[in-house]
Amino acid sequence: MTAFERLHDALAETSLPTSLTDDLAPEALDLWLMSEPSVELLASDLALCHPAPTREEARARAVAIDRLGRWRITVVATDRPGLLADTTGVVASAGMAVTAASALTLGTEPLAVHSLTVSAPKLDESGWAELGDNLRQAAAGQLARPAFEPTGVTEVSATGQPGGLKLVTVSAPDQLGLLSAVCGALADQSVSIEVALVAGRQRRAEDLFLVRGDVDVVDLASRLSRTGRWRLAEMAAEWAGRTPLVGSLLKKGLEAVI
Repeated sequence: MTAFERLHDALAETSLPTSLTDDLAPEALDLWLMSEPSVELLASDLALCHPAPTREEARARAVAIDRLGRWRITVVATDRPGLLADTTGVVASAGMAVTAASALTLGTEPLAVHSLTVSAPKLDESGWAELGDNLRQAAAGQLARPAFEPTGVTEVSATGQPGGLKLVTVSAPDQLGLLSAVCGALADQSVSIEVALVAGRQRRAEDLFLVRGDVDVVDLASRLSRTGRWRLAEMAAEWAGRTPLVGSLLKKGLEAVI
């Protein structure tokens, strides 16, 4: 049984009507399905899409997912430029480290489904309530994003068809607020994030974004790199006769997503 089929079966156990279930499952792209091994958890995220929230409404949910204290925070709202940057900015401002994340855009009046895995948040009941309020305000564009100061050099690459979907890879020193900064920089370039898959290892973030729009990888890398260090990396690459924007994150088979 394929991941699509298992997701479809899991959606049948939710409150989503069959007609909507049939429309949703095919839109769940391979890259998004890779973000979480539990199709039941993915299905519960999609269940938040029905009934569809109004443009003034945002839904936020947090559930504990293991005994290590990790939580999955899911936000569903009408999509708009910069939404993922704003929601992840709220989580960063609360001092929560995002260890994994996924984002999916659905429908003709697109709904955004953003899911963030955070490690051991130390929040009491009032803290969770405040986080929910802030996420809803961020979805409405009513909160400023947190300031971000890069700590090292970021590598960026983009591949895809002109005028079509592109796969953007970002490799950077992992730090609080990085995901919000990446998404904000893409939004500033009028690039729309269709799907995101965020992970990391050895204190370095390794992120994949399926996007629409023209990506300026040089601008993106320089904005996400510490002042001075980016120029040193650029000079070293020129001396070596290559570009520092070498993406090493494309896994076998992901080319089929484009």
